Amino acid sequence: MSRGMLQLMRLKTRRLVRALRARVLEALPGLEAYPFGRWMLRVHPTACMVYLFFLLLCTTQLLGLYVHLPIIGELYSTDFTFLSLFLIAVCSLIYTAARTRRLRLSARFLPLLCALCLLILLEIVLSYLRLRQPIQLVVKEGYVYLIPPLCFLALLQYPEIRRTDFLPRFMGLVVLFSVLSSLVALCAFALYSLWGVNLLKVELTREMFRYGTLRLRVQGVVVYTGLIISLTRLLHRRARYMDALNLTLGLVNVLFISKTRTAMLYLGLTFFWMAMTEKRVHPLLKLLSFFLIYLLLVAAVALSDRLIPAIRAYMEQDPGIMVRFRAIDHYLAQFRTYPLTGIGLISNSKSIPGWELLYGPRGQYYRSDVGAVGLINEFGLLGLFWVIWFLLYAFRRAGRSSAVLPRVIRSLVVFLTVSMVNLSMMDPGRCMYIFLVCTFLETLPADKAGRR
Repeated sequence: MSRGMLQLMRLKTRRLVRALRARVLEALPGLEAYPFGRWMLRVHPTACMVYLFFLLLCTTQLLGLYVHLPIIGELYSTDFTFLSLFLIAVCSLIYTAARTRRLRLSARFLPLLCALCLLILLEIVLSYLRLRQPIQLVVKEGYVYLIPPLCFLALLQYPEIRRTDFLPRFMGLVVLFSVLSSLVALCAFALYSLWGVNLLKVELTREMFRYGTLRLRVQGVVVYTGLIISLTRLLHRRARYMDALNLTLGLVNVLFISKTRTAMLYLGLTFFWMAMTEKRVHPLLKLLSFFLIYLLLVAAVALSDRLIPAIRAYMEQDPGIMVRFRAIDHYLAQFRTYPLTGIGLISNSKSIPGWELLYGPRGQYYRSDVGAVGLINEFGLLGLFWVIWFLLYAFRRAGRSSAVLPRVIRSLVVFLTVSMVNLSMMDPGRCMYIFLVCTFLETLPADKAGRR
């Protein structure tokens, strides 16, 4: 396609957008009086934003509703997510290559992402040689970690990401999907609790219930990232109506629907770090917070004779916690056998010999439940080194600016770091954090001194 034809298509697209906006305002004259209506009228459906829209839509598994699609709805959620992300990224690359006839790379992240790709390729080879599982299943377990770099590479081809208003718009899109994900989770929870309607078609096993009610999770990657964005804006006194809605629905989602206790703790620790490092927070409030923490530590030491037995009794009565402790022993024993590269990529199918290595002799263990231990079990010290390199580089690259955008990135890195206790960013369900962090840093506008 010639350059003249492409320019003509872009001109026609702009005219079509203007005509659609005029029709919408004509049909709904009061729309611009509402925050959501103003947001809709400000949306610029460029090719890059369309790409990101579908990327986030598939990351949330169509807001959890992909199960209603014919044939495709039979896929596992992880298979659907990464297959659709792969197709979107490849189609985007083909589209941009036809326009620009060149490939843009990021000098900032090229060493990091190349190291990740080499690590995954090494793990595929070693896993096949050690375990002798079917090669196609080993490749299937490994290719999901190559999707975030591929999505990032496709994004780099759009010149729009160099604009100073791109990152705020993208973060706004993340917040929007966080709101929609929490809203769908809330509706699905209410439908099942009141009328027994299983909107998301979850498997109703015992593990899917906690405190007597159903647990539902609609893509935590987007929800937690959106909550951190809104929390940062709130501390900077730049929160909007969409942020207030996001925080309200998101906290209800995490507390009462997904019931992820540790994720709530990590969000609380991240918010505390944000508040203590935020210059706008009054020094007396910071002093009071440190004083309360000091009192809690003193009380914990003074009551240790009663507190420690109570904690031990609680842990022994919680079957989930005890299973995690046994899983840690199981995975550490494998790690000691292969400390450098870990035991590798194991198929999650229980019909394949060797599944006991992944799930334990009774099939109760999951790498995704033990955070950093699961990371070193799968990728060894090489994987742990890469994660530390990635987190330190991202935190340092975000700089020390007190502006909203750099603080969002630093807060997200802090959240990923503290959650490594039992929620590793290198799990298949969470590895899209790699794409989000790289995108935020790559599109972070330079300050007045030219630093990023």
